[in-house]
Amino acid sequence: MKKTLILFLFLVFATVAEAQTDFKLRRVHLYRDGAAMLEYAGEVATRQACFQMPLPAGTMPQGVQVRVDDREKLVNYLVHQVGTEVQQPLATKLAFLANNQGNNLKVECFEGSEGVSYAGEVLRIDSTGELLFLRTASSIEIIPIPTIMHISGGTALNVSKTAIQNTSTLSVYLVGDYNNLSLTVLVPVLGFDSDARYLLDFDKAKPELSLDLTITAPLKLEEVDVLYYNHAFQQREVASFSSHAAFRLAGVNILPNTRSTYQVLATEVPLQLSDELDVDAWEPLNQNLSMKSSGKRYLSLSNNSMMDWFSAAVYERKGLSLGLIPSKLPEVPKKASVKMEYGPSPYLLTDNARLVKVVKKAVSLNGMKYDSYLYVGRIEIRNTSREAGRVRIIKHAVPDSRRNYWFANSFVDLEGKTKQEMFQLEYEVKVEANDVAFYSYRYELLIPSDI
Repeated sequence: MKKTLILFLFLVFATVAEAQTDFKLRRVHLYRDGAAMLEYAGEVATRQACFQMPLPAGTMPQGVQVRVDDREKLVNYLVHQVGTEVQQPLATKLAFLANNQGNNLKVECFEGSEGVSYAGEVLRIDSTGELLFLRTASSIEIIPIPTIMHISGGTALNVSKTAIQNTSTLSVYLVGDYNNLSLTVLVPVLGFDSDARYLLDFDKAKPELSLDLTITAPLKLEEVDVLYYNHAFQQREVASFSSHAAFRLAGVNILPNTRSTYQVLATEVPLQLSDELDVDAWEPLNQNLSMKSSGKRYLSLSNNSMMDWFSAAVYERKGLSLGLIPSKLPEVPKKASVKMEYGPSPYLLTDNARLVKVVKKAVSLNGMKYDSYLYVGRIEIRNTSREAGRVRIIKHAVPDSRRNYWFANSFVDLEGKTKQEMFQLEYEVKVEANDVAFYSYRYELLIPSDI
């Protein structure tokens, strides 16, 4: 009967232990600002009245949440500090000797080329902490503490000192009697660090973008999934718990305070280069006869991957490179495109304009009188490169900063124009290598009259 009872108790204990060992860290939700949310999940034994787990350092206690799969099962939890008494060893000989004042001990010193032993009562230590006064059977010895190589005797309790160590603990109070309870604990913590590095590789058949992610964790991670979110942590992240992450790593193993690097993205990137020239508008009273502008070159990246690209440094593999890569990659949502300034453009533009007519009180709109200004201009586009190409010209007809400017009419004879808007002339033209193209335009401005 006794053996049967012992076997039954062993089986019960094994069942409880097995249920609790299944509860472990499953996911780490990592945020841009170094915060993280640890997701513990598994089955625990509910025959116990209270389930406890220590919380890691850096925990934000106000954000800890506990959830169960079954809404009908009651659960209450509390985050509190648990103090434990620990013995901290004395780190130095000086501290040990000071704590053994009045006790008998034996010290072995190295003097010259020989070792000398003294046994007696510790009287005191001088104010400099360099000399030990030891009363032996026949005299009082003054011993330099740096020469002491070995100490024996004394009071064993003085080898260490008692200290109270506080740790954050989660206590989950379970109501009911169930075999197993699926429990999820969300613990927001600080102390994580991540760094992303993009590599744009032009040497592949099609340009490819790779992302290397470096993670430093303050605790040990074993076979966990890491989900990265492209924003800073907020307290409501715990309440509205979800896993819409920018990307996910599966089965990660990281040692505490150790940098680990993973490649989480390698995808083909459609590239498109474009050149643009932005030309200011001619305003009244502007006596300049010409304006010169330099074109800018832009690189468009299309994100066809299933994750969001986030702002990070971009590096370039040499070889078939197109030119200078921007130092930072803009944040690009999945299935979206972004345009970055890529470098100097080979296109130069000279804009010549003249004021050909000024009519006072020319137009009256809604009882208000306007002056009419008619401008006639000529644009010279020069291509300094050895290859023909297309450039997009944006000629502003009305200054955006002057709301009282009214755009009346525009008369354009720009060949090959692809688009014309009301407040600006926008068109795209092709210019041969080392060639110049000329285009004419004119437009009318209506400005509120001072008279």
